[in-house]
Amino acid sequence: MRIFTGRSPDTLLPAIKGIGIQGHNKASTKIESHDSDGQVHTQLDKPVKLDTNGKQLDTLVSELKHANARVGELQSASAEQQHIIVNNNQTLTSLKDELQNEKKTNERLQFELSKKNFSIADLEERVYKLRDIIIRYETAMDQNKIDIKKLKNQLANLKLKINEQQNLPDVNDNKEASEKANEMIETQYDPPNPNDIIDWVIKKRSE
Repeated sequence: MRIFTGRSPDTLLPAIKGIGIQGHNKASTKIESHDSDGQVHTQLDKPVKLDTNGKQLDTLVSELKHANARVGELQSASAEQQHIIVNNNQTLTSLKDELQNEKKTNERLQFELSKKNFSIADLEERVYKLRDIIIRYETAMDQNKIDIKKLKNQLANLKLKINEQQNLPDVNDNKEASEKANEMIETQYDPPNPNDIIDWVIKKRSE
């Protein structure tokens, strides 16, 4: 006789009572049970001797009730574990979604950081170029200051030479002045007469 744990004892009793019990007949029972993993295990008990008092039958019914109760407990535990598995799967899916969002956010931040780094590098290059231009302009300004100082000195020397040239008398003016002076001398002193000179010499000798 095969006994299924999924059936209640009330439905199994008529089947058991339907067995012809004469003397000490032998019957074997097969009990299917579920373990915590939800797997079905079939146990074949030793042949059970049924007596006329039905003691063995009561024992089988009690064991069947206990087995059904155990099956209910296992089914409840299995349902609870299934619920936990579903919740864990939902949590895992949610964590995967969060991870994807974090990856996207990280990629976006990396892209923005790359842009900022590029902007910073570009600004640093511009600053370097501007500094180079400023240094060149400062060098040019220093050279211009030196050139301006030289030009000022040259201008001062040129002005000095111009002033010296302006203070010198003109050559033509000097020539005219010399001629005028000679004329004045000639007009003031008449040249001596040669005869007078001879008379003066003879007179001096006679004395």
